[in-house]
Amino acid sequence: MDTNIAETPAIFNAMTWLEKNKKSVVIGVIGIAVVAAVVVSSNASKREKEEKAGQELSRALLSPLLNRTSQADSAEGLLKVASASSGTQAGQQALLLAGGALYGGGKFAEAQAAFERFGREHSGSELAPQALYGVGASLAAQRKTDEAAKTFKETVDRYPSSSVANQARYSLASVLSAQGKLEQAVTLYEEVARADQGGSLGNEAAQRADELRAKLPAVVAPAPIAVTNAPAATK
Repeated sequence: MDTNIAETPAIFNAMTWLEKNKKSVVIGVIGIAVVAAVVVSSNASKREKEEKAGQELSRALLSPLLNRTSQADSAEGLLKVASASSGTQAGQQALLLAGGALYGGGKFAEAQAAFERFGREHSGSELAPQALYGVGASLAAQRKTDEAAKTFKETVDRYPSSSVANQARYSLASVLSAQGKLEQAVTLYEEVARADQGGSLGNEAAQRADELRAKLPAVVAPAPIAVTNAPAATK
């Protein structure tokens, strides 16, 4: 089995979440003073909730470093933040990070469940492609290659311009290669190499394509059709 099948993008290990939790809510001009007061109060409450969620996420991320716990152990705190801060940006990120922590700790079935939960609860999120890719990576790590291949393809088809689309193509190619579908794998590796020309993933994909191409059976040209001279016509 190719060791790169279940490789995860960097977002599962490090996510720049802090700035997103401090966005200000812009309040429009309301003609009626009473309505304006309600809107201000609502937005202030939302902003306060986001900031509190961000602080909880920060503590959950720092706790493993301070207490020297494992990635899998840190997932418990992240899942608590995700549940307590449902509806906030930090809550979304906590759930995705929990999946990454579970994956990093070798708890692949639990990681799959966390990523699938993200897909159900935050299908419209900008982080949805990463979560779907996480499902595929978790399936591949459990050696459920048919399901993983289907999920990687779905990631590419649904989110072709996302930051994980090329990684999904690479992972799909790795699964197909492990299944002996070398021609399909070569095609995908070549796509990755073109999309990330000069990049580390692109270079690796180009190398894998060359290695697999050498294993493909040589194309044998068809034998020429023998042509015999027709007998001369008798007069």
